[in-house]
Amino acid sequence: MDNPIYVVVCSSKIFEHQKPRAVALPFHPRKGVSPTGFTKPTWAFPDWILELKPSELRDYQGFVAADKLRQIAALLPNPIIPINRDEAI
Repeated sequence: MDNPIYVVVCSSKIFEHQKPRAVALPFHPRKGVSPTGFTKPTWAFPDWILELKPSELRDYQGFVAADKLRQIAALLPNPIIPINRDEAI
């Protein structure tokens, strides 16, 4: 059985109204320097949650450290309600 995985949307674009609930993630302009793999400013948006099957995750470019994960987790809505995939595109 494929239990779902919940992921938050990350983007390098942010609007003023999103800033209070966005978490800035580490980045570095040179590829391979930041543990996240991001090469430009990027934010995690805890209000934008997608539900995925583990089989849908095919690749990754880095990781987010525990302190940032705690920041994101503290901002997650309760209960977690994933957005419709059509809304995420």
